[in-house]
Amino acid sequence: MNLNQIRYALKIGQTRNFTRAAEELYISQPTLSQQIKALEAELGTELFIRGNHREVDFTKAGCIFLEYAQKIETGLDEMKIALQVNKEKTQGEIRLGLLWTFGYAGLGKIVGSFSDAYPYIHLKYRIDGTTALLRMLRRGELDIIVVTRTDELEDDVADFLITPLSESDYYLIVGDKSPFAQYSRITLDEIATTPVKLLMPGSSTTLYRQLKERFENSLSLVEIVGETPLTDATIYMAEANIACGFLAKQTYESYEGYNVRAIPIFPRISRRILAAVDKRSRNIDQTMQLMDYIQYYYRYNKVNGPCDD
Repeated sequence: MNLNQIRYALKIGQTRNFTRAAEELYISQPTLSQQIKALEAELGTELFIRGNHREVDFTKAGCIFLEYAQKIETGLDEMKIALQVNKEKTQGEIRLGLLWTFGYAGLGKIVGSFSDAYPYIHLKYRIDGTTALLRMLRRGELDIIVVTRTDELEDDVADFLITPLSESDYYLIVGDKSPFAQYSRITLDEIATTPVKLLMPGSSTTLYRQLKERFENSLSLVEIVGETPLTDATIYMAEANIACGFLAKQTYESYEGYNVRAIPIFPRISRRILAAVDKRSRNIDQTMQLMDYIQYYYRYNKVNGPCDD
């Protein structure tokens, strides 16, 4: 049995006439009759009652066959529509905003794998800080951003789909000559009451505001030497014993071979990574494809193929 035979039988069912069915199918009547006989032989039963009268009647088996054949044809039509929708979703462009440190959160691997799985979706990148990326998302210049948690996002829940992705504790990063080098954990009060030089994290982070409030007062002995969102700068400054800095555990663990120590902060302070999708985006279908892909990675710590659940 093939799809043409199903289509031929359905056309006979619609026209109730072999000659008219052949005309509408743009085939000869002998060809149509031959195909129907082959179908009946394969099924082991007659589908149509052939007589001298013009209209074709159906056998009981013919009625059953046409009922299921119609379901098959409907299913094929639905499949074609679904494939067309899928084609539209798997081509186009996504404007993606990432932090400078996106590689440390595994995002480089994720977006690379996504591009391999969906080669007809073009990823257009913008690398910047959380505040700048959020501003561009609000202006409709980006479809999705992956950033650290910020209180600013709480004002945008109506327009954005906000999805938490991962959480990682912040560590104090120090060199081997730091007064904190032998600490197993440390509090912000202990840091504030010690005369040390400190490199602040990027000003767009929630941690920055917490540290600024704690260390920039008359009782603090900390000397703030600057701020940077760059991991390399934090590591190098600590290794040279110039200044302590702060990194998330997830970021720090991607670095090896440096003579620095990472000291857990107590009570713990966490960096949360989340994604924000503009619900108004013209590329919302493609963007949600990427969002699902990113979520899968963070949930199962692996990238998924295009046919995985």
